[in-house]
Amino acid sequence: ANITMHGTTLGSPLYMSPEQCRGEEPTGQSDVYSIGIMTYEVVSGIVPFIGETITEIMAAHCDPDTTHIPVSEVCPELKAAELFDRMLYKALNVHTAFRFQDMTEFQASLNHWIDTVRSGN
Repeated sequence: ANITMHGTTLGSPLYMSPEQCRGEEPTGQSDVYSIGIMTYEVVSGIVPFIGETITEIMAAHCDPDTTHIPVSEVCPELKAAELFDRMLYKALNVHTAFRFQDMTEFQASLNHWIDTVRSGN
């Protein structure tokens, strides 16, 4: 059974992927985008894309010219911050061709960052 009516969108605009904001069917890469948003928020304390209205928030997710503030600027004390920024840049890419292809790729990148922090490099 369908949860939503045809032509409606399911999800919180703060965590929606660009394809969901455009009304497209979500994929595994949509999940990568959303977990990227949550990862950004857990580490920085803020969400990467904001707006006055739901429409502005959704537009920010879809606009390739709108970029989030790097976590290294929000949390300069974060260890291996540049590596973390690169991971999130890829997870939050508007274009699916440049995003992690699935959660396994994202997890590998996150684990690499964690290992780097633990090793002190």
